[in-house]
Amino acid sequence: MKNVCFVILLIQTMGYPSIAYAEKPKAHLQLSIHAKKTNIQNTIFGFASVIESPKISKNPDVWIALIGPRLDGYGWYLEAMSGAIINHGIGIPILDIRFELNPKMIKIPLYIWGNPRVILGEDSNTFYGFLQINYVLPYKIAFIGIETENLIQSNIKDCSVGPQLVITFKHMHLVTSYQFHTLEKNQFWFRALIHL
Repeated sequence: MKNVCFVILLIQTMGYPSIAYAEKPKAHLQLSIHAKKTNIQNTIFGFASVIESPKISKNPDVWIALIGPRLDGYGWYLEAMSGAIINHGIGIPILDIRFELNPKMIKIPLYIWGNPRVILGEDSNTFYGFLQINYVLPYKIAFIGIETENLIQSNIKDCSVGPQLVITFKHMHLVTSYQFHTLEKNQFWFRALIHL
């Protein structure tokens, strides 16, 4: 099984540059810092906060700031946060849910993480949804799988799906993905997720 996982990981990693070169995708760099305080007074309750630059390489003036309650269980968590997208000093309110299901809960080596979000605009609301489903490699050195990222506004629907590779460290995940889009150009993403 380890050899099969290694071959899949190698093919996926080696395939990114060739796909990216053929399609000439947009490339994005994202930075996210996630802090949490869990199991306050030995309960499932806690709180979480996120500071994120969705596209720091293209638009470093746009940041997302979120804070809210968190529920923790054996192999899962759920965060219900609110905050704002801050664009050149102007805040746009958002509601954000984040959840995780990991192998402790589902008893198989799968890692599932999702992030539905509603951006509350003046004229209309925007729905954003992100979901990743990954196979956890032995010793949790990496995850390989797929992701989907979708943006739905009143007259725009852009959906995407593509392969994802996550390299794990103690307090950081480095994520690469290639997204095939229905409306926009295909996109290559590199994300640095720091967990405090």
